Amino acid sequence: LVGSSGRKAPTPLEKPGETRALHIVDQGPARISLDWKAPTDGGKPSAYNIQRRAAGTHDWLDAGMAVITEATLFNQPTGAALEYHVIAVNKAGQGKASGIVDATL
Repeated sequence: LVGSSGRKAPTPLEKPGETRALHIVDQGPARISLDWKAPTDGGKPSAYNIQRRAAGTHDWLDAGMAVITEATLFNQPTGAALEYHVIAVNKAGQGKASGIVDATL
């Protein structure tokens, strides 16, 4: 009979893998547009956390979120060397951070 085998056990969700190929598409005074590729391993991302820090420091600050693989961030600090990276996230947790891009806005 069709459908007589019962329900399948749920498959546990995995954390996403590393976000790939981060690069700057455009930048200007107090704004930056970024683009990246989704991870090829791990679970499917539900969002991407974009973080920045002043060059040479260790503390990352949340700069924005995106549900697609591109974002334009406004009201960013100007006149300082900044570093950006992107982390894929889902309900299971965070993936590994992407490579870093440098910008001075």
